[in-house]
Amino acid sequence: MTTEPLYYYQLPALPSTTSHAPQYQSLYKKIAAYFDEPDSDSHIDNYICYGYFPHALNEQTLYIFNQLQSAGFSQNILKITYTSRKNLHYTKTFAVGLIVHVLEKDKLYLVGKDIQNLKKNTVIPIENISHIEKTQTKNNYYLSKEFEDLFDSMFSISTDSPVKVTLSFDDWGNIKDKISALCKQRPNASQQYDNQQIIYTDSISGLNDFANYLRQFGKAVHVLEPAELHDKLQESVKKTLDYYKRSTHE
Repeated sequence: MTTEPLYYYQLPALPSTTSHAPQYQSLYKKIAAYFDEPDSDSHIDNYICYGYFPHALNEQTLYIFNQLQSAGFSQNILKITYTSRKNLHYTKTFAVGLIVHVLEKDKLYLVGKDIQNLKKNTVIPIENISHIEKTQTKNNYYLSKEFEDLFDSMFSISTDSPVKVTLSFDDWGNIKDKISALCKQRPNASQQYDNQQIIYTDSISGLNDFANYLRQFGKAVHVLEPAELHDKLQESVKKTLDYYKRSTHE
């Protein structure tokens, strides 16, 4: 097949000590299989893309990642210029704490400290970065315990403070399997069974995305705490219903 060159061969250079390295390796193998590289393990079904290509690792994104590496993002604080979702341009003095790939959003993000804004935790989509400048100030936050703990509590991508959640699920269909799979992915999660109910507890950073995830369970999920999550779930369901109502009248 004919296509523009992609720097997928550079993916093994991504930090291998991070807790999220397997996501990168999986994407690397998927891309290599997509282009039918001889060393891609393309015979492994899990690495073959059927009608889907991971846009997070396009040529532009990997070019920016190479700039991050050249600037020594893991050792030095950087000055990063990027565009926000509202098309506003920002330049931040930024200490990278983590690089995260979010599968459901198919995006790569920097998570770190906005040094000039009271060291506030901040997320920057890598694809939105337009300029990177190295400073001589040491970065003490990369893969620090603070960011490893934040990564463990993240649901999708968020820098919100973790919140304890407790949910009750009706035990029918394949719900038990779904909750068991979720527990395996979540370091702080646990589940127990009580009178035909599955009780799930976790520490979550990113209640909005978690509420969107819970919609799939419909009336089988019951939020015990916090009240904020209950309200977000109700609002998420309402927005979905309103969307379908508008669609049927168009």
